[in-house]
Amino acid sequence: MNFRKLLPMLILPLIVSCGETKSDNTSKTTGDNNTVETTTGGKTDTKTDDSAVTTPEQSDSGNTQDSGDDTVISEIGPGSDKESGSEKESGSEQGGDSSKVDESTPFLMEAEYTNLDEKSGAGYSGGADGWAMIGEDIYDAGASNGYYVTYLYKNNLSLDFFFQSDKEVKGANLILRLTSEIKDVILTTDIYTITVNDVAVKFNQISLLGASTSDSEEYMRPFSNHTISNIDLKEGENSIKLITTNTESMGGTMYSTAPVVDCITIEKYGDATLSWNPRTDNLDHFE
Repeated sequence: MNFRKLLPMLILPLIVSCGETKSDNTSKTTGDNNTVETTTGGKTDTKTDDSAVTTPEQSDSGNTQDSGDDTVISEIGPGSDKESGSEKESGSEQGGDSSKVDESTPFLMEAEYTNLDEKSGAGYSGGADGWAMIGEDIYDAGASNGYYVTYLYKNNLSLDFFFQSDKEVKGANLILRLTSEIKDVILTTDIYTITVNDVAVKFNQISLLGASTSDSEEYMRPFSNHTISNIDLKEGENSIKLITTNTESMGGTMYSTAPVVDCITIEKYGDATLSWNPRTDNLDHFE
């Protein structure tokens, strides 16, 4: 037998076989659901790959910003802390499991929507009753709804907020949006009382400085936010009352010292549902 003739016939199939060698392994990325499918030996393994798709949290748009740990921070409403969604609470420990985040939306109640029917207030040169205690923010002082309540300069006069909660709440935040007029106001528990469900709460001194010095001056000190921490709510009907409890005159017929009130806001109330019945008809008199 002539082996020289057979040798090319034996080598050629080997060369062809090496050139056609292929892998059973395939991989593809599915962009619409941020998953990666890997096929190995006919078996498909699907897993999430966070690096496969850029999410809105990783891009710069609107009022959101990337904090480097998949945290979205957005600003919500007057006086709110910058919290929402998956944000970690300020001051929480970094690394490991993040602390539970309060996802509650700030619950705002306007002072001008409270029941003023039985109220009788005092001002610099006379008084006002009911809806007439509402002022319009004509000087752009930052009233959240364009209106506020004044004429609170009378001892034992209160501004009352009634609302409902579907469950008990511990450690919520109460934010007061206030300003002053005619003269600067400094509020302490000695001259001003804030109650939650008719129980007085402690608060730090509230300074409302930079007020206009005349009722004829075309200026109002901008409203500012003041937070009282760790208030508790009960399941069912709740109340928050802002009460003038002094006889320290501010001049004229302003018999007591008190702030001008824009609104109050409750934050960090967990997964409770809060609701109230605002008296929106109070503003019908301004149309």
